[in-house]
Amino acid sequence: MIIILIVSATSEEEKCQRPFGDSCTGATSDETKAAGLGVYYENPCIGVGCNFNGPSCRLCAKHSLKINRPYPKCPDCVPGIEELSEKAGHENPAACQLPLRNSCTDATSDETKAAGLGVYYEYPCIGIGCNFYRPFCRLCAKHPLKIGRPYPKCPECVV
Repeated sequence: MIIILIVSATSEEEKCQRPFGDSCTGATSDETKAAGLGVYYENPCIGVGCNFNGPSCRLCAKHSLKINRPYPKCPDCVPGIEELSEKAGHENPAACQLPLRNSCTDATSDETKAAGLGVYYEYPCIGIGCNFYRPFCRLCAKHPLKIGRPYPKCPECVV
């Protein structure tokens, strides 16, 4: 029996910088980040997630619930959803800006707002109020008398 071990000679930091000039990590879309995923350079790249947005660009998981399901854990240098917050200048974009271009918060109906409720993005979303009108949109309470009965308090960014 012959066992062949393939080891990447790329350092952790280089995984986010290569290919130089147009890195796999730099070319990662905000939608990919919002899904809890990232991309890094790995050569050789073999298996699930390889050649995602270019040769030797491996799709990886930033969110703990997605690691090894089926993607490997991203190196620490791969930015995730929290970087969307800094770029947008908001404290909590994951809750009030996702999904991008049609956020759960922006799509909240006037009727829902009039009832003292709001909606925000939460991944993963488990329990009461989840998947309110689409996946990962959580119903929450803005009115003090409705908090915890049965909905959680809305984040500050939910208006």
